[in-house]
Amino acid sequence: MRTVVFTVLCVLCIPFFLLGLFAFMLPLMFSRGVVSGTTYEPFNSRYQYELLGLRADPAARLLARSLPATNLIVRVCVFHLLTLLCRITGLIPPALSYPPSDLGDLKSMVAMRTHFIDKKLQAFSAENGQILILGAGWDTRGYGNTFRKGMPVYEVDTPATQTVKKRAVNSSGLEQDAVTFVPCDFETEQWLEKLIAAGFEPDRPTFVIWEGVTMYLSERTIHDTLQQISQFATGSQIVFDFLPEGWWRDEKAGRAATSSIRITYGEKFNFFLRLGADAEATLTELLSSHDLNLISSCIQRLPNNQAKPFYGIVLAENQA
Repeated sequence: MRTVVFTVLCVLCIPFFLLGLFAFMLPLMFSRGVVSGTTYEPFNSRYQYELLGLRADPAARLLARSLPATNLIVRVCVFHLLTLLCRITGLIPPALSYPPSDLGDLKSMVAMRTHFIDKKLQAFSAENGQILILGAGWDTRGYGNTFRKGMPVYEVDTPATQTVKKRAVNSSGLEQDAVTFVPCDFETEQWLEKLIAAGFEPDRPTFVIWEGVTMYLSERTIHDTLQQISQFATGSQIVFDFLPEGWWRDEKAGRAATSSIRITYGEKFNFFLRLGADAEATLTELLSSHDLNLISSCIQRLPNNQAKPFYGIVLAENQA
């Protein structure tokens, strides 16, 4: 019954949702091809989790007020309206659930990877440790002490995207003393050199978050990045996600999802990992070729297509 009521209310609110969608897309169109639009995908979900009281992220609540595409109209007509409908009906639909209630659904992908990374970050307890976020986007783990546990945080991203992030952080009033911004283009610049110049110390245990990035890079850049991370201090860890090749390239739904991202944000997937019959063996081989050890992984498959996974996330460690 609650599902029916929630659905009816959502239908009645369609004009508000459409207004919110327009207000969301408009600033994206002006920055298309310059500032990453896909970084809103994980941020929007985490902002909604915060509003629903499912995952504490006060920094996301503050930052949303200053990002171009989460302007007042978007926040009121989409996020706050959805929160109100959930409270009225007492129902949180699976697409908004956190932790994810279903690990075999595209709608749960962001929730699953957020939960995976949060758990691994909380378990990282190296003395004198530091956090490195590659392709940080609108990630808020470096602000406050909810996630970073007092460790210094380095955020690496393209200059244009990072300029928008810094402007929003300054405008929102977020405390940023622990964060060092390092502008860099992965494909054309030496990110590690820029990091070290900014004060990063490779000989300190480091937790590297590389979330929602590999699919947009060239294969050469991915291998180069993993090789550089393998030179970090013993005990350093990296968590990164990837898209398996088969489902995204061979299945109709995968191709449609790829096209949707390109049409919406103007960003193209460039890298898909080819998994063998034994996914863990494939991942172990990839990581060992860069002197990294597989610690854990999560491979998502659709209930009706177990043969072709659609998403994967990995935690690896440098034990050299």
